[in-house]
Amino acid sequence: MEFNASGELLATAGLDGVVQVWRVTDGKLLSRLEGPSEGIEFIAWHPQGDIILAGSGDCTAWMWNAGAGTNMQVFAGHTAEILCGGFTTDGKRVITASVDGSLRVWDPRSGVTMRIVSGHPFHACAVTFMSLHPNGVVVFTGGDDGSVCVTNLENGRVVTTLVGHGDSIEAIAVHPSLPYVVSASSDGKCFVWDSATFQRRLDFSQEYGITRALWIGQTHLLLTAGLDGTVRIFDVQRGTPILEKACHGDHILDAKISPDGEYIITGSDDKTSRIFKVRE
Repeated sequence: MEFNASGELLATAGLDGVVQVWRVTDGKLLSRLEGPSEGIEFIAWHPQGDIILAGSGDCTAWMWNAGAGTNMQVFAGHTAEILCGGFTTDGKRVITASVDGSLRVWDPRSGVTMRIVSGHPFHACAVTFMSLHPNGVVVFTGGDDGSVCVTNLENGRVVTTLVGHGDSIEAIAVHPSLPYVVSASSDGKCFVWDSATFQRRLDFSQEYGITRALWIGQTHLLLTAGLDGTVRIFDVQRGTPILEKACHGDHILDAKISPDGEYIITGSDDKTSRIFKVRE
């Protein structure tokens, strides 16, 4: 699930290989975007327009005009499922990362690969998640071995590798204004790192794996969602939990916060999606 920049549209995608675009105010289905031959692994909106990028299990990524419902580009080159990706902050490049252990930077107009990052010291395993720094230059990627690589997109060099997790990285969240980046894992641990020095500042842990980690707007509040069907909110400045809400009877597969920071939407293996206020 992903909201567009204005918060007026919500895109959802599933293992049926289809992306659907909904109007938030009344829940009306506006468009149905098809093309990939296998399930959708991620979706992302262009930062300045209603264009959607999606990565698929068929090793391709697709880009559509959400308003017109038309395909704009297909990115082919990865040799395994594309699990994560997005647009650069200026919207001029597309980034994807894959089970094949590589990250690719694409020209969205031509569909040509501009840069490939792979091999040592990059991930020697599947790349499971990525998050771009607001400066548009640095990207954080997580692997299924629990490592997080910090890479400079301009030269393709790995700046450093963050270690400590014992299982697959399921979420990375770079704070939009403060020097924090969070990594969350199937091992049930959530690490808060300094995004400038790359030192670990804080640890949170729980019994079950974490599937999503999100900053609530510009605040110090961090939301996590887990395999136990529970959403938690932590105050990173104080290092304390402030909310624990059991909202599903099965794994939470995805969670998003509305652009105004007021609502949380979750999707679960219990076949329900729930919406509730951040502060109730």
